Amino acid sequence: LPAGSYTADFTDVGGRYIEQFYNGAQTAGAATPVTVTAGQVKTGISAAMVLGGNVTGVVSAASGGALLPNICVTLEHADGSFAANGGCTGPGGRYTSAGVPAGSYVVVFTDPSNTYTTQYYNGSATLAGATPVTTTVGTTTSGINAAFSSNVPVVSAVSPNTGSTAGGTSVTINGTGFTGKLFRAVIARR
Repeated sequence: LPAGSYTADFTDVGGRYIEQFYNGAQTAGAATPVTVTAGQVKTGISAAMVLGGNVTGVVSAASGGALLPNICVTLEHADGSFAANGGCTGPGGRYTSAGVPAGSYVVVFTDPSNTYTTQYYNGSATLAGATPVTTTVGTTTSGINAAFSSNVPVVSAVSPNTGSTAGGTSVTINGTGFTGKLFRAVIARR
């Protein structure tokens, strides 16, 4: 390493142990910096890893029950601040969080493709309505599942409006799921 000051981060790639930083710190900002000089071999930079608790579950479509891959899961504190990564669901719709200290967390399910709207554990659309999940050191809290309804608008009717606009015909489109959606309907006479 080039000479300088570094932050040592100890992470269990298997996810059972709680991430920590040098000298037992829980955040990078609280970590004791490790200073290295050119040509120096620095020893004694170690950590006693602490077993955490995990959260696991399955994410599926509410309609039909298809298991959903690539839904990202995050554990947050009650104030909405980041606590741990839950990873993303695999082909079987399953996820397992990283190890976290014993405590109460809010589980957030997010679809990066935006096909489904972000939700919190137990179907809530808001942090305030989320059901907290309690973890215990050395155990896995299972059954923290989510069932997503599609975020795609459903058209129930298309009706012509009277009159014309700019030489064309205007229409009204009625349906569900249009809130906050930007779309364009092009209707051509054949």
